[in-house]
Amino acid sequence: MNMNRLSLIFVAAISFTMLTGFIGFKDLTKSVKLNTGDCKDAKNKSNCKNKKHLENAGKIVAAGLAAKAIYDVIVHFTSKQTQSEKEVAKKYKKKNKNLPDNPEVFAYASSLKPGQVVPTGKPIKIVSEVQVVQGKKTNKVSIQEKIEFYDFEDKTKVIKSLVKDVNKQKQQAGTYENTFTFTLPKGMPQGIYRIRTAVLLDSREAKTSNNDMQVVFLNLPGNDQPGSIQSGNTQQVAMILP
Repeated sequence: MNMNRLSLIFVAAISFTMLTGFIGFKDLTKSVKLNTGDCKDAKNKSNCKNKKHLENAGKIVAAGLAAKAIYDVIVHFTSKQTQSEKEVAKKYKKKNKNLPDNPEVFAYASSLKPGQVVPTGKPIKIVSEVQVVQGKKTNKVSIQEKIEFYDFEDKTKVIKSLVKDVNKQKQQAGTYENTFTFTLPKGMPQGIYRIRTAVLLDSREAKTSNNDMQVVFLNLPGNDQPGSIQSGNTQQVAMILP
């Protein structure tokens, strides 16, 4: 293996991690599962080691690109109230004798739209519905929703996090339909990306929801699928896992 080529790969790896700005090279190499296999039984130990170095450098490049792509994603948020606090209270009392002492989340669910397979470069939505019931002591409550994007190698590392107000003006309980909208950039590295959303009541997490999104490269016959990246017969799509 040409050492100049190997050096260029490592320079590329470092360059891509520097582009992210928010993540250090050491942190990135820790989060990436590197190939540390033994080359002692290889016929050509030098080629074996160089191959493993190249594989590791490629992983670091991919991780850096993915982190950069997620960090730069612009997320839009909208919220609308679909039921009043009185309607939710009435529904709550059908299952419970009395209202809770303090406001609480009665129900929360989120899903990814438009479906299982989403081309990159097209808007993706996380639509959620949250039902908050008022409390006996107070009917005033601050409702917020948080979205977190995780690293595709280290599922515990948050790359991007945003908190949006749901009922800032009225501070009332009720049912709210919220939508986070974002677009994955074309050329985003393949991998499974965890997205976590949470409802916050008075700045405290009350309920959470997780969605795994997988970006993969598929070799499909023909190149006529709209909205896909086309190179020969390769198309890049983002698959939303249930």
